[in-house]
Amino acid sequence: MNHKILIADDHSIIRSGLKYLIKEMLPFSLCEEARNGDEVFTHTKRNKFDLLILDINMPYTDSFTLINNLLAHDSTLKILIFTMNAESIYAERLFKLGVLGFLHKEVNSNFEIMNAINTVLNNKIYLNKDSKIIATKNISLSTEEKSPFEKLTNREFQIAQSIINGDTQSQIIETFKLHPSTISTHKANIFEKLGIESIQDLLELHKMYN
Repeated sequence: MNHKILIADDHSIIRSGLKYLIKEMLPFSLCEEARNGDEVFTHTKRNKFDLLILDINMPYTDSFTLINNLLAHDSTLKILIFTMNAESIYAERLFKLGVLGFLHKEVNSNFEIMNAINTVLNNKIYLNKDSKIIATKNISLSTEEKSPFEKLTNREFQIAQSIINGDTQSQIIETFKLHPSTISTHKANIFEKLGIESIQDLLELHKMYN
């Protein structure tokens, strides 16, 4: 089948590796690449894709808003998240947005990558076989131990992740197009909800669940 796939990652080696693997396993597929959120949206406005393989941690990309906008534009688009971010912190929130698969970049086999791709292409939910998260048919997820990051709104969660990534205030403002005072308010809410007092506390808390 001539699947049309968009690979979105800011690292060219990841894009090239995925493209090569897909062409080996699905020789009739058509693959295009995007380096950031703007390129993703441009590609999807011009073409209809069967699958988007998306790294949610690309610089200057508001990934949650991007996913919402993409699915509003094309509700049939299937999205597989391919990321270094922790499943325990991110997966439930992303499934609720409408993605179908979550795969960690430290996966140790090409077979598992292709299994994830084929599962999502077949409109089924994909999670690592060793996942502690259980996906039900209505895409409601549950875990034995909830991450404290679940207390955050999507916007607070994204800003927290930007702080964890070491982004500066100006970078956060540019990414989310928010006023500095709004960023400060979100930061205060993050600290209060997580019961922390400093960025170092945030980093340590994140490490516990990563």
